[in-house]
Amino acid sequence: MNYFIIDLEATCWGADNVQHKQEIIEIGACYINSYMEVEKTFSKIIKPVAQPILSVYCKQLTGITQMELSLINI
Repeated sequence: MNYFIIDLEATCWGADNVQHKQEIIEIGACYINSYMEVEKTFSKIIKPVAQPILSVYCKQLTGITQMELSLINI
């Protein structure tokens, strides 16, 4: 059996500040063959539109930097 695993990262704020709508900022995926070996991977950073500045909490949690987002053209 083969597997395709998808992981989404979204904008986030600490528990004390949850009024913002989340936006996807990264899509990651990998294809695992029947021997449980990763054959292919994919990662795409996406620039948020509604809240383009990441919170300190989000940067620490995801490891995505503001610089990575600033290099993205919409």
